[in-house]
This record gives sequence, C-alpha cells and structure tokens, in this order.
Amino acid sequence: MAEYLGIEPPSAALGVLQDIHWGSGLFGYFPTYALGNVMAVQLSDAARRAGAGTPEQFAKGEFAPLLGWMREHVHTLGRKFPPQVVLERATGRRLTAEPYIAYLTEKYGALYGLGG
Repeated sequence: MAEYLGIEPPSAALGVLQDIHWGSGLFGYFPTYALGNVMAVQLSDAARRAGAGTPEQFAKGEFAPLLGWMREHVHTLGRKFPPQVVLERATGRRLTAEPYIAYLTEKYGALYGLGG
C-alpha cells in the first residue's frame, strides 16, 4: 500500500488484509459485487410487484412468499440460462441500473434529508 498508494497502515489487519481478495490481488471481485447489488434490487422490485417479498411480509417474518417467487422465477432457471436471460425472464427487462439508483435515492434521501 505504501508503494502503490502512498498509505502506510498501522497493521496488516487495517491494510490490505482487511479483505481477503486484496491480499490475493483479486480486485475483479468488486465489480461483481456491484453487479450483484444492481441485479438484487431489480429482482427485489419484480418480486415486490408480484406481491412477494413486501416490507409488510418481512416485518411479520414472512419470507416464504419471496422464496417461492425466487424458486419459480430464478432458481429453476439458474443453470439453464446465462444470468442476463434469467434476469430478463424474472423481471421482464434486461439489466438496468434504474431500480438500484431509485433504491439508493430513496434510502439515502430519507436518511440524510436529501431532496430529489
């Protein structure tokens, strides 16, 4: 970190070893995390529109409707098709950041009193 970033952490635990991927040089994982977040919100929106996985159900500890929806629309297709096809079949559209941006705007807008 000192050589590449000019930062000298006080210990390895607070430096590159805080994430196992960094110490191994596996930086490619971070874009996949971002894609996973975008896909998760898109799937969550589709499930919610179908009446499965609503905040009201979650508040009651009811996760079976979401699991059922995921089994029907995602899990049964998982190895048969590439992720883009599974996502499109489950949500009705190709990968898009729109639901994720809306989620972030709503969550952080309310949390920090941001307009928009």
